[in-house]
Amino acid sequence: MKGLEPISAKPGSRRKAAVLLAPFFLGLPALHAQPAPFHTHIKRVIVYDFAPPGEHVASRAAFRQSMGLLAQQYRFQLDTTREPADITTAYLSGAQILVANDGDGDVFTAAGSKQAVQDFVEKDGHGILMIHSAGEVVPCPTAGLENLSDPDCQFLARVAVRQYLSHNIDPTTATVYVDSVAKGQIPPYAITGTPAVAFDHGIKSDETRSIFTGLPRSFPGLRDEWFSFRDSPRLQGDMTIGGEIEGRVNVLLSIEESSYVPANKTGDHPIAWTRKMGNGLGAFNSSGHRAAAGDEIFFQQDSVIHRFNWQLMRYLAKDFMGCMDPNFAEYNPEATVTALTPGDPANPCLTPTTVIKAGLGRGDFSTSAGPRVISISFNSIGKQTVKVVDVHGKAVFATTVMDRSELMVPGLRSGIYFVTVSSATKRTVRKVNLF
Repeated sequence: MKGLEPISAKPGSRRKAAVLLAPFFLGLPALHAQPAPFHTHIKRVIVYDFAPPGEHVASRAAFRQSMGLLAQQYRFQLDTTREPADITTAYLSGAQILVANDGDGDVFTAAGSKQAVQDFVEKDGHGILMIHSAGEVVPCPTAGLENLSDPDCQFLARVAVRQYLSHNIDPTTATVYVDSVAKGQIPPYAITGTPAVAFDHGIKSDETRSIFTGLPRSFPGLRDEWFSFRDSPRLQGDMTIGGEIEGRVNVLLSIEESSYVPANKTGDHPIAWTRKMGNGLGAFNSSGHRAAAGDEIFFQQDSVIHRFNWQLMRYLAKDFMGCMDPNFAEYNPEATVTALTPGDPANPCLTPTTVIKAGLGRGDFSTSAGPRVISISFNSIGKQTVKVVDVHGKAVFATTVMDRSELMVPGLRSGIYFVTVSSATKRTVRKVNLF
């Protein structure tokens, strides 16, 4: 395993921050030219992949390489470690996401590490992503069983929700599909008697539908060591532990059991899901063991699992949460919800970018006689275009301004108009009445 240790600046160092052109990336395929997302909270990610000696060696190496590609492409700091003593409150500080990868059992063994991780998520509002054998055999209260409300059930097990039962040999080829079960529906491959779901899952959920942007709806031919669980995680609802609300499970990906012979047939067979954990978010993705030469599901940059994991991490960093009104400086064009957890801002839209008023005369917006004008106040600087059309779509005014604070559109007739103000990143449209 020595060859898998992080590259260090000096001998004996146990961790490293990703450097964009470090030797770590030599031999990897060239990155496609692709701009960073418009909006991302991800500045630092920690990958913790401690495991018993000889376990998951290839898959852990492949995942590190996948994360290295993402760090290079999206310019976040990547720290990797497999030292239990590293997982402290101080080390976690400044990170948005902790990834526990292929751990095989209880991996947070150092004093205080379990509480540090729980506080990182539930108190500080950050995200944790668990890959493959990370959490589903953690004592809850004993390994292989699950009683999430038991006081001895560990936090990592409650994030994973369901405990491992069996798995297929590696590799087994199967089809994975994006979960799109809506409230009141029965999962498409569920066995007889499965109840209808109580809320939207996966791409049907406003909270997680942005995860699937740019991904296909079905991933045929994936090869992995597919897990079967003791029950469907979809059945887990809200619960309160130690005063913290741990939310219901939202399924993201499921496996089509008709595409292979499962070790344990359950019909409804999720393999990736999320769960709110206090102020933060948790996620589990059981896909991530297969890493043989030429068959890596993480190593290939264009792999659907590689891309899915990046989008999932963006969700855990709350990139798809925020201001959904383009008229405010805080506008996030990829936001699908304004808040996810109790610690999130209740009103993310704070700073108006454009104020448009219409009335009679400069500064006079009464209904008295006088010239009809539209007044536009710009709260941001830079080049902006203004266009005014009437109710029939005919342009009556158009101009480009640079670093202006105010613009008057005078001499308009009585009627309805639509005003569009556009910059490089935002577009505001307002309907105004001039009567």
